[in-house]
Amino acid sequence: MKRNNAVANDNAQSFKSMMFEEVIANNPVLVGTIGICPVVAICTSLKSALLMSVVTMLTMIVAQCLSATVIKRVSPWIRVALYTLSGMLVVAPSMLVLDIVSPATALALGIYLPLLAVNPLIVRQCERVGVKSTISAAFKNAVCCSLGYDAVLILVGVIREIFGSGKIWGHQIINHPMKALNMPLGGFILIGLFAALLHVYFKHSDPLY
Repeated sequence: MKRNNAVANDNAQSFKSMMFEEVIANNPVLVGTIGICPVVAICTSLKSALLMSVVTMLTMIVAQCLSATVIKRVSPWIRVALYTLSGMLVVAPSMLVLDIVSPATALALGIYLPLLAVNPLIVRQCERVGVKSTISAAFKNAVCCSLGYDAVLILVGVIREIFGSGKIWGHQIINHPMKALNMPLGGFILIGLFAALLHVYFKHSDPLY
């Protein structure tokens, strides 16, 4: 019983450490500068950010789990194509459902929703972790990494909707918004600001990290 409890504690600690690494210390957008395009181009509202976040997480989980079980057995030179195909298993149905449920949202997302299937973040994580891990470890890493990416998507989307459109989820709250925030430049400014704040945090909490 004690041994089982120790293993459970180790697994919990490992997941906690992985969460810190992927969400904060090695955030894919703020530190790795990966997958920035959807953030600055599409995330101008909470609704679009949430949609992109859900699809990104599902795509990441499917791709990494397949990498840990099937794709790892394939030659490295063909893996990238398989990552794209695995991403389309999530992205293609999502596009079809969105076209039926909310055509206006699908039109607003444009090319960026299908491009999630070839998100460089997914390729990086599959090669860095997926093909070298068990399915359990790959699943945990996929969740942690996508949470780090989604956190930036949602944060940028909320700020741009409130201060760029004066609304939140369609409800007007500010009469004189700063519309420039909804341009790609506004997205880059916010990402730069968040990256600087993260740098200041580590500089003061752990300068040698």
